[in-house]
Amino acid sequence: MTIVTLLVSATQLAGILVTVTVAANAFSFSRYRKKNLLPLRSPIDESADILASFNVDAEGEDEFFFGLATAPAHVEDRLNDAWLQFAEDEPRKKSYKEVLEPADALMGAAAGDGGSQQAPLPSNEVNKTKKKRKPVKLSIEAMIRGFQKYIEVDEGEEVSGENEVPTENEEVHHKVTAWHNVPHPEERLRFWSDPDIELKLAKDTGVSVFRLGIDWSRIMPAEPVNGLKETVNFAALERYKWIINRVRSYGMKVMLTLFHHSLPAWAGEYGGWKLEKTIDYFMDFTSTSTKSKVGVAHHVSFMRPYGLFDVTAVTLANTLTTFPYVDSISDRLDFIGINYYGQEVVSGPGLKLVETDEYSESGRGVYPDGLFRVLHQFHERYKHLNLPFIITENGVSDETDLIRRPYVIEHLLAVYAAMITGVPVIGYLFWTISDNWEWADGYGPKFGLVAVDRANNLARIPRPSYHLFTKVVTTGKVTREDRARAWSELQLAAKQKKTRPFYRAVNKHGLMYAGGLDEPTQRPYIQRDWRFGHYQMEGLQDPLSRLSRCILRPFSIIKKREPQKDDAELVVQPLQFSI
Repeated sequence: MTIVTLLVSATQLAGILVTVTVAANAFSFSRYRKKNLLPLRSPIDESADILASFNVDAEGEDEFFFGLATAPAHVEDRLNDAWLQFAEDEPRKKSYKEVLEPADALMGAAAGDGGSQQAPLPSNEVNKTKKKRKPVKLSIEAMIRGFQKYIEVDEGEEVSGENEVPTENEEVHHKVTAWHNVPHPEERLRFWSDPDIELKLAKDTGVSVFRLGIDWSRIMPAEPVNGLKETVNFAALERYKWIINRVRSYGMKVMLTLFHHSLPAWAGEYGGWKLEKTIDYFMDFTSTSTKSKVGVAHHVSFMRPYGLFDVTAVTLANTLTTFPYVDSISDRLDFIGINYYGQEVVSGPGLKLVETDEYSESGRGVYPDGLFRVLHQFHERYKHLNLPFIITENGVSDETDLIRRPYVIEHLLAVYAAMITGVPVIGYLFWTISDNWEWADGYGPKFGLVAVDRANNLARIPRPSYHLFTKVVTTGKVTREDRARAWSELQLAAKQKKTRPFYRAVNKHGLMYAGGLDEPTQRPYIQRDWRFGHYQMEGLQDPLSRLSRCILRPFSIIKKREPQKDDAELVVQPLQFSI
């Protein structure tokens, strides 16, 4: 009887705990939804011929500029940086049983469009025989944070060197995907030896700003233990000065990035940013630049939960990553830069690939509304500082160019909508000019307005989006006609069930891995209206939430929306953001 009583009590207690947990998560989601997921009403008159007009010819406070962005690790040849060393390491045999730590997902943080919190790869079943651990090299971003990773081999098994070359036809695992299987990967885009190709392409779009970076390891090829004079490569410094002047000769201003995931290999070897001396070395490195307006390019994604129990993870991720860093330096900034690529749907330990959402080739959900929301959130938090905003990066990986054209249009509409509702945005830089090396994803995802034929001496082929971007930049206007044309072409491809490349690995549960693919899978275009002001959030997709909707649906009174044309004017409704 006592045992039965205990079982009943335990069951009741478990029921209470489950009820409380579900209720707490439901309440948390209700607050999160009210703050972040309510339908967005566009302040733009969609019936007008001109949907957005940027003051590209104005001067002073009303001036708005367009630009193009790139980074040294993406485009510079003759650069023996940590990324090249990381990519050129001989591959490991894939038959090794690896124990993958959460650190494996950290490489994604460096990628502009790749997920920064992807799911870790699943480990193999543990062999019953006794194993011994052998350390292997980590990604740069994980290595400098002090993480360790090991492979397990049977005790007594001969362990060959880490750089052993695999035999012919043996399956291998490269640290950088889509790199070893492309022609001349180490040449990148020859921006160091021949920058004029990229600069002319940029100039011909009409942009007034060109964003480029300085590679730290090129200026300081060795640890400056004996001072700057003995360490600084003054020839490289002069070359950078020449390139900067070359940009100006094309009539463009320079936005200079001093750190773009370019930690020197010598710094990574001793622990990188974990040690204070790295900060001192970086201050020495930046002393070689001239004084100018200084800001930070902050990478921001719009995160939302997949299921009821993912709200806490989203809230925690936003709390840890969205504002703390900018808060600590905001009073020293002249502007705040926002890097925005799309949304991330959080599910358990990783990011969910939602079948009904459109994604870039590298796994970033396409969501223009998120840029509008992010800009308003940042403006509300920092408006007391009167800081302007610059979209320092915005772009999409899309080899077919069918997604990129409406992507450009809709995100510019999001920027314009933010501007006319009070956010001081003064510039927009698109990522990027030509297809280039995308961090650990190699040359797989195609971000460029211009395609690159790597088998034909890096020949450049402008895509249709290049010409569309040029039209917007030179006129300063986004028209209803251009919007309709770009969108209709994408929807036609979706209706015809056409497919396009997708470079993110996905497991059977729909979670995306941090690593990319040497060869892409094919994913269909999605028939979903993700245009600015049109995206409708789906409900939570966990089993409990779906069951609840199913039960409550017959008792709900559903108001049917009246049919309206695509060009019908939307009602202006101010949004309220609380931080």
